[in-house]
Amino acid sequence: MTVIVKDEDGELVPLTGAEIRFSVKAKIDDADYTFQRSNSGAGGNDTEIKIIADGEYEVYLVSANTQNITPRSYKYDSEVILPDGNNKTPVWGKLTIKADVTRPAS
Repeated sequence: MTVIVKDEDGELVPLTGAEIRFSVKAKIDDADYTFQRSNSGAGGNDTEIKIIADGEYEVYLVSANTQNITPRSYKYDSEVILPDGNNKTPVWGKLTIKADVTRPAS
């Protein structure tokens, strides 16, 4: 997933040094995350979330993130904490996990 971050004037926001997280929960008020990805600035690594350019990053999901969770709709968002402490949530929504047709769950 590619995410674009712009300021109030529509300008791309520099992301160097930012902490970026992509969080998924079954319900928005759940205490625990179903899974979470983060960049190196937020304690993860840049194979999970990679800054591509000013105002642009990519979130990478792999089968290990979803193979052991129940197929259904989940809530997600992505939070960016800039080096100056400003917090942005440029994207949020619903993530649908579908059952594997070729190898159904046992």
